[in-house]
Amino acid sequence: MNVKMLGWLMVALCLPFAALAQQKTLYVARVTASDSLKAELARDSRAMQLGRITEAIDDHLITEITKSRKFRMVERSDALEELIKEQDLYASGLVSDRGAEVNGMTGAELALFVTVDSFQQVTDTGVFSGVHRLKTKYQLSAQMRVVDTTTAEILEASNVQLEKMDVADVTSGMTRPEARFDILLPQMTREMAAKSVKQLISATFPPKVIDVDEDVVTINAGSDVFKVGDKCKIYGKTRTVTDPDTGVTRKIKGRLSGEVRIIDVESDYAQAELIGNARAVVGAMVKPITKE
Repeated sequence: MNVKMLGWLMVALCLPFAALAQQKTLYVARVTASDSLKAELARDSRAMQLGRITEAIDDHLITEITKSRKFRMVERSDALEELIKEQDLYASGLVSDRGAEVNGMTGAELALFVTVDSFQQVTDTGVFSGVHRLKTKYQLSAQMRVVDTTTAEILEASNVQLEKMDVADVTSGMTRPEARFDILLPQMTREMAAKSVKQLISATFPPKVIDVDEDVVTINAGSDVFKVGDKCKIYGKTRTVTDPDTGVTRKIKGRLSGEVRIIDVESDYAQAELIGNARAVVGAMVKPITKE
């Protein structure tokens, strides 16, 4: 074996280990429903529907996280859930001493919580486009939190919403609400899980500038985060600081240095143009501007 081939072999062998080194260890709590939603659907005899929704989102969530190749998941356990509760209590300021040791997290750096808090199903029958049809609108909403398990800091807390419209011909025989729900359930829950994982990745691995070519920058996130025309704020390099009061070390974004507009998107990267007097350096953090 020549030296060149040996070199390529070593690179190939190291790539999987390099990818693993960049992964975050993640604890994924089981998807739950809020108490108010449980009570609401129980009154309408739809508790079983809710159970199927949370179970399906849970399954798709694990699949989407695995597909991202950005996380290593730790085993779920009751003890781990209790530890998260203790750390949340400590973070609230209601207790003075941490009641749970960080070392008990079995290596989990982050924890993800998804709670379904709304499910609406509105059905209407009538003549649409000259055909007697059943039209159903589904609305699904969930709250998600990403927690740094070593500091109990909430890195991301957001609402994930999904709306689906389903139209079926009455003559098809598949117009029972239960039948339409069965058909739409896999698609709705898969999309809800994908949206949650997208926000998880955005909070954990914020997009960064990897190349600057005059007034065009290349960003290490692609079509799963950006689309052409999106505007983003650009910050200086992320820095690590230590809180003098608590001793907690955390990463903070640098100074705001302007805005960019996405002009081209590929599957794993995007390119953007600097707007006005914006400046950018390699390693700068890029944050999409949320539309009101």
